[in-house]
Amino acid sequence: MIDFSDKMNMNLFKLARCFLKLYKFLDFQSQLPLIDPSLYIHRYCKALDLGSKTRKVHLTAIKLIQRMQRDWMCQGRRPSSLCGAAILIATKIHDIKCSTADICKTVFVCDETIRRRLEEFKKTSVAKLTKE
Repeated sequence: MIDFSDKMNMNLFKLARCFLKLYKFLDFQSQLPLIDPSLYIHRYCKALDLGSKTRKVHLTAIKLIQRMQRDWMCQGRRPSSLCGAAILIATKIHDIKCSTADICKTVFVCDETIRRRLEEFKKTSVAKLTKE
């Protein structure tokens, strides 16, 4: 994965935060919709190198993102944190050893952010379902 922060000589998180503030201040919500988080799932799963189960994790994570959208979890959230939480849940469903730290490095969020998304997900009805 390419790290643009070295080339641009600036913190990308500060740049993203500035963009979101400008986005809200100029009221671009109706003219410029934010990006769907499920678009990033394939790239993140590929970067994690999950082996032969990459496709299964990818499809499960997309279903989880769709469910998060139906439960309004995506509103006001950065796509990368939602993707990280969905991939973490999908790897647990498919019994793949993938640490939270690996996912955090791949999606560029801290573990606290993913933990918060997981706490929000626990409050939904779909979180009570089992693998079967």
